[in-house]
Parts: sequence; structure tokens; C-alpha cells
Amino acid sequence: MGLRHAREYADIIADFTEAILAVPEFYSFLGISDLEWQTFDQAEQHNIAQTLADDLFYGLDEVPCLEVGQGLVEYIANDHIIKVSQNNIIIKIVNLV
Repeated sequence: MGLRHAREYADIIADFTEAILAVPEFYSFLGISDLEWQTFDQAEQHNIAQTLADDLFYGLDEVPCLEVGQGLVEYIANDHIIKVSQNNIIIKIVNLV
């Protein structure tokens, strides 16, 4: 079903994609190795991160906290946000409203 949101979905995914790209080794969540990751060009890397952001958007409805690479992605329902962090340091807050 996905998370409740009032912002345009495309804007949310754009922000979420940028947050995912900032998480070290986020691609390991998808089973992609460091060596394999380096074979993708920048556009492919962005597309992979965008697809992951889209999948996580729907997955966080079922599991509100997921380890992604070296980071943590959390859906905070009461605040209508997705928090992306690493080692308890917030990388980005994605507003859903």
C-alpha cells in the first residue's frame, strides 16, 4: 500500500533517492558487491538507488525500520517522515507531507 503522504510522490522519491545515495554501501542491501557497483556508470547507479527508494517506500509500510548498507532507514509515522541515518547521525529527513 505504501506510506501515507501529501507531497507529490515524485518529489518524495527524488529526495529519498538522494538520501539513499548518501548511505555508504547501500547497494549491498540488493546483493551488489563493491566491485560490481563500480562497473555501473553514474546514471545506472542513480537508477538503482531510485528503484531501491521506491521499493523501500512501500516496504517501510510493513517494516518501519530497515538496515540498508551501513545506514538505517526509518519511517516515523507520527511525524510523517522517513529518517535516513548512519551511526546515529541523520543523513536526511524525507518529509511526506
